[in-house]
Amino acid sequence: MKILVTGGAGFIGGYLAKSLKSKGHTVILCDLPGKFSEVAKKEYQCIECDVSDKIQVFKLPLVDAVYHLAAQSGTASAIKDLNKDLNWNAIGTLNICQYVIQNKIKLFCFTSSMAVYGNAEGAEETNLTKPTSPYGMSKLCAENYVNYVKSKSPLTRICIFRIFNCYGPGQDTKNLTQGLASIFMQQLNKSNTIEVTGSLERQRDLIYIDDVVSALELFIENHFVEGTYNLCTNEAVSISKLIDVAYETSGLNYDMLNKVNIGGPAEDPFMATGDNKKLVSLNWKPKTSLREGLLECWKTIRSKK
Repeated sequence: MKILVTGGAGFIGGYLAKSLKSKGHTVILCDLPGKFSEVAKKEYQCIECDVSDKIQVFKLPLVDAVYHLAAQSGTASAIKDLNKDLNWNAIGTLNICQYVIQNKIKLFCFTSSMAVYGNAEGAEETNLTKPTSPYGMSKLCAENYVNYVKSKSPLTRICIFRIFNCYGPGQDTKNLTQGLASIFMQQLNKSNTIEVTGSLERQRDLIYIDDVVSALELFIENHFVEGTYNLCTNEAVSISKLIDVAYETSGLNYDMLNKVNIGGPAEDPFMATGDNKKLVSLNWKPKTSLREGLLECWKTIRSKK
């Protein structure tokens, strides 16, 4: 198929594009100007496009399937610029939805977030959505626009994946407000002090990038995949425990490991864990344990020294 991946220069988008191409699909990437690497430009057709601009979006080529990943990501970033968060997540998604409707695209997949649940333990897809952050609110608004597509384009198959804390090698660690696992590994590589933006007892559900990609691809491989799914491991891990496992995996031998709470946004939920049984019922399951995933992250970080 010919597949468009918005946010194709991003962490998940890059992994997804590589996997789709390896399976024989023609992959077109879309992202903001200046985002694409020279390597990406050689590997794919790359289109510079701000999805919050309807005129630019409507110039995108006709494709068989759309993976809409382009978004502002993270609670802290959203709080810094609420208008940008709304424009990229809600208005940007509305523009992509209108593009899908106008072109009667057959397959449309949207990556949402655990943030739509707000503070929730073991959240199921049927849980009430009570986002505590502007980021979660904009992603929930985007979900509603995606579901609206069905009423205008009944033949379009739609899927929404609510992704929990995704991590893996190559994740950007410059932003200390997202990418928990990779950020902690990067800090360990530099010193014995780990700075945490929030309570060490917060609970999260971490899922490895390869498992995220395998679930996303399930959408185009299985005609029964439709509707909304949690994309998580079903395993709750405290931030403190995550740091301990990361340290153990690294093999480092610091005399003392310091975990310092430097303060985080009040909108960041204490509990953000999910239930994945709906997705597991489709013969999907996460294959990478936390230790295995962290080890791959560590290998990548150490190889750059």
